Amino acid sequence: MRVCGDVSSRSSSSCAPGSSVSSLPVGCAGPASMLRSPVTSRRISRGFGYSPAPPPPPPNKKGLAKPADAARKPGARFDVRVRAMHSELDARYRDMIRDRTKRVDILGKGKVGYLRLPDMERTGYSEFWRHFPREVRKGALVVDLRGNLGGHISELLLAKLAQRPLAWDVPRRGSPTVYPSHASGSVVALVDENTGSDAELAAEAFRRLGLGRVVGARTWGGLLTTSDSFKLVDGSEVSMPQQAVAMPPAGGVDSEIAVAMPPEIANGIENRGVVPDVEVANAPHDYADDADPQLDAAVREALALLAADPPARFDDSRTTDEDEARAAAAERAHVGPGGSRWPFKTYAPYPEDGDEDEEEVPERFPERERRKKLPKGAKGKR
Repeated sequence: MRVCGDVSSRSSSSCAPGSSVSSLPVGCAGPASMLRSPVTSRRISRGFGYSPAPPPPPPNKKGLAKPADAARKPGARFDVRVRAMHSELDARYRDMIRDRTKRVDILGKGKVGYLRLPDMERTGYSEFWRHFPREVRKGALVVDLRGNLGGHISELLLAKLAQRPLAWDVPRRGSPTVYPSHASGSVVALVDENTGSDAELAAEAFRRLGLGRVVGARTWGGLLTTSDSFKLVDGSEVSMPQQAVAMPPAGGVDSEIAVAMPPEIANGIENRGVVPDVEVANAPHDYADDADPQLDAAVREALALLAADPPARFDDSRTTDEDEARAAAAERAHVGPGGSRWPFKTYAPYPEDGDEDEEEVPERFPERERRKKLPKGAKGKR
């Protein structure tokens, strides 16, 4: 790609400063038919304004090439190779996650983490383990299920979110780690009208298990699994139901229901959705103002749950000096067998200096070793 440095380096045509050959209008650097876009073609036609790349800079006295920036003087021309992305969706998604994580961290004063699940399939599972181990250490956690159209991994995520701290592994040196690993504290699920299928089932199970509160708007309302769509001759499509979800009332699974489900299979979510505990809607002007009332309300709920039920933490208030003082006092108070200060019995006493028997190494060639010990000039028996 040829880049014009300034006005003095332009050709006689109406080329603008900083423009490139691949995107110039007609009449800027030759006919438009001679130019090709770097997105649709890997090369540019050698038309008007084309020149080969300049030779590399000569080496200096030490034989090393000069940096490329040394040849870029004001008014000079240089070649730039640009590699275009096939899509900017991933880059914009990462930027959105970074901004939301920073927003939650500021509103939650470093005590609330943010976890976004785009779906309940491979991408959602990888995103869960990409951010969950780091964000769960903050105390509370906001699980964003907005726009999640479902999948089949909700039970894997719920099994991990349902774990609570039970113990700590305390090493001799280093920080203690919680057991089970990455056990979470207070959790808030964030849903909207685009949350559907397995994500809805996760939100309902989230509330029934008592993991936390559900914040946002009523979900889509579709747990029924359908087959692939089939096209008809008139251009329309048709699909058939393949799997339904039978969910007992919110009171729990009754033994009679577990033995024989009623003829009508219902779950209370189909065609109705999951009604959140705290309903908050995002207005159209909130997107224009870069505001997110649903996320802000989820952070407030997480802080309220955190204040009502603080997570269990390991008491590391003991200092090294106190530990050493306790160890010294215990050593002075205990006198073991034989005057030993070890608080345990040994199976054998430690050997004294000089009492160790030298290990005898068997001779592999006794005749050869005997000859070496004979005095100089003596002849040994062969």
